[in-house]
Amino acid sequence: MAAHPAAAVRTLDGLRAAVAACRLCGDAVTPPGVIWARPHHRALIVGQAPGSREVVRHMPFIGPAGKRLRVWLGPAGVHDEASFHDLFAVAAVTKCYPGRSRSGRGDRVPTPAERELCAPWTERALQLLDPPLVIPVGRLAIDDWIGREPLNQLVGERFECDGRVVIPLPHPSGASAWANGPAHLALVARAVSRIAAELRVISSPARAGARAHAR
Repeated sequence: MAAHPAAAVRTLDGLRAAVAACRLCGDAVTPPGVIWARPHHRALIVGQAPGSREVVRHMPFIGPAGKRLRVWLGPAGVHDEASFHDLFAVAAVTKCYPGRSRSGRGDRVPTPAERELCAPWTERALQLLDPPLVIPVGRLAIDDWIGREPLNQLVGERFECDGRVVIPLPHPSGASAWANGPAHLALVARAVSRIAAELRVISSPARAGARAHAR
């Protein structure tokens, strides 16, 4: 079996170019793949898949779901698209637009085969960035990182996985009604408070100095 093309990537710029050029899923999805990662990023958001606007601008979370996510993350220092993209790297479970669902409500959920083909790109992003904080957004990403427990038992909590802090958030898409109720919004606010606390820790001079020494 041929090696996945992610294995040949050595830099973040190379990763972004390779993901944009990927056609492993054929005609099932709409490329180019979207991934956002810069050397200074210390936190990685893992979403479900980009939307139709994202593949046009080659940037993650710029549509309505991104606007809602930025509102949630306001207390963590997000004020607009620029501050969001400055704070967070983004590598969705699948990197290409999957198209609309047959029901017409929201986008199609990527298939297990598509997720398997795309997983090495995310793994390579993790290897190159080595982020201490990972934020899985939505059911697919949460399942991969934490497991399939009810969202109200996961959102607002802090987990550790493979030496990283993991703080999940629900999907901000308008097609998902989970975060509409006051009790669930309170859990989102609690999660964002934990994210803000972790961002303060990983951006502290002491942590940065320790990381530079380790390298």
